[in-house]
Amino acid sequence: MWVPHRDLHILTRRNQAIVKARNVTVHRRRHAPDLIPTPWDAVHQVLRFHDAETGLMVLESALNMGLIEVAEVEALIRDLPYKKQRVLGWATEHSQSGLETRVRLFFLSNRIPVRPQVQIPTVGWVDMVVGSSLIVECNGDFAHSTREQRNRDYMRIQRARMLGYETVSLSYSQIFEHWEETQAYILALIRERKHLKPPVPLVG
Repeated sequence: MWVPHRDLHILTRRNQAIVKARNVTVHRRRHAPDLIPTPWDAVHQVLRFHDAETGLMVLESALNMGLIEVAEVEALIRDLPYKKQRVLGWATEHSQSGLETRVRLFFLSNRIPVRPQVQIPTVGWVDMVVGSSLIVECNGDFAHSTREQRNRDYMRIQRARMLGYETVSLSYSQIFEHWEETQAYILALIRERKHLKPPVPLVG
């Protein structure tokens, strides 16, 4: 499953002694956990012990990979605090990475209409469409590292522009290392309200 960090997290019984180590976080519960948890149990523990955004990233990854079903989400979140439930209730099986989850959650939290994984003729599948005409692509470094991949991205942006769509491409660094600055940038674009206008194809 997609996770936002690589630190080690250990789940153990409350009264069990654990030697502290750097970059290791220990979570405790009353009953001894299974040595090899099921995907459902692993996701449940993330939802319980981590913040709502991290939980949503892992939950959506599990849904996208088919490790859990959409029908199971209610049972996974029903014993969590209301604030977490409200965020986790937005879970969809369409987000393919935590980058997409974080960006989509930003729009949802600001009550900005957003649709994940939209197919556009001649362009293909895009990560999300905001409003009517703003495409947002979340580009992980690995999937967009070669010259061929970058050229493909440029062609997609060009074809989308011909159809009247504007495209914003966000890198891993923008989404996770410079997130506050990126949020301000996105909000500045949204305030122009161009995303609410239907796409008008360019005359070529």
